[in-house]
Amino acid sequence: MYWNKYNNLKILEKNWFKIPKFSIFNWKLEFLKTPLILRSSFSVEDWKNYSFAWIFESYFPIYNNTDLRVWINLCKEALKSNNSELYLKANNLENVYIKENFILQEYIIWDISGIVFSTYNDASIKVEYVPGINYWLTNWLIADPNIYIFDRNNFDNFDIEWVYSEDIYYTIQNSSVQKKSLKISNIHENIFFNIKDKLLNYVLQIENIFWCPQDIEFTVLNNDIYILQSRNITV
Repeated sequence: MYWNKYNNLKILEKNWFKIPKFSIFNWKLEFLKTPLILRSSFSVEDWKNYSFAWIFESYFPIYNNTDLRVWINLCKEALKSNNSELYLKANNLENVYIKENFILQEYIIWDISGIVFSTYNDASIKVEYVPGINYWLTNWLIADPNIYIFDRNNFDNFDIEWVYSEDIYYTIQNSSVQKKSLKISNIHENIFFNIKDKLLNYVLQIENIFWCPQDIEFTVLNNDIYILQSRNITV
């Protein structure tokens, strides 16, 4: 049993969504192309009622077994963090035995990336996205990404909640995450609107597959949409 995060990816893969190549943790990195990302897939994560969103981090970039050992140890230590302990206590899970597992996944250097909440204020879909990799968005390094609120029944009906106006983005260069200058233009908005309808249809399909509103991470490269993970939206 590889637990919900891994199983959810397998379900999405079987339903023909594009997923960056992944496997359950092992030391044989030659089966995947570097750089890689390490994602926890603990037995407590992504339950129906307890997602553990924002509790466990993902670690990257990984190029060799030395990198992997460092990130594995950090991932295990996250179980002992204050955030983890507080979450377990708040949900009466202190005595639950947590089984460890990890996902290794190819890390794509993409054009834009983001998060979608498939049900937002009952009748909407909320999309947050940034240029470059998801690093700054999922790690709370930026408070104001591009934010769009779409009508679930008419994707041409939407509100712009926020427009990203920073002059930086994140990418991987020289085997590390680096901050780069961004020339403000409409190029990233054009990328997003080129794939907008397809992405939103994917979101509704994924919600239907899991029978629950979903918190979905996605990325776009050359107008191809990749789903990085999907889990139930929980309180």
